[in-house]
Amino acid sequence: MQLFQNEDGGPNIGFGPVIEDAVGEGDEKFISQSALEAILSTPGEHLVPWMVGFTSGEGAILVAAMFQSEAAIQKLDEDFENVVNNFLSSSKETSKERKKTVRRIREFYFGNKPINKDARKAVVDVMHNFLQIIQYK
Repeated sequence: MQLFQNEDGGPNIGFGPVIEDAVGEGDEKFISQSALEAILSTPGEHLVPWMVGFTSGEGAILVAAMFQSEAAIQKLDEDFENVVNNFLSSSKETSKERKKTVRRIREFYFGNKPINKDARKAVVDVMHNFLQIIQYK
């Protein structure tokens, strides 16, 4: 499902690392060039800054645009299995096991309720956890 993916199949996130042009007096630049430039400019030495972290509502960045569209929310509710399958694509489960996993995920986050505007927090939680799966695949 393209709701949460960019053209390359990665997460559709609207920001990334920023190369710092200037910093305050006495401060040191953390990112002064792209990772590729850093690797290519120093053969044999690849000291590339790396910063990773999550916040409790990290999934909100993926669902914000979706919650502007009733049709997108309805599509998630109706097509939940396919959405979840995109995030579990490397799983070794059989089709039958995968359906059971998807059903358990839906029950865990949503119980027997439909996915609608009232389920925003649960959708954010699902996406937060899937972001962690993508990050560590």
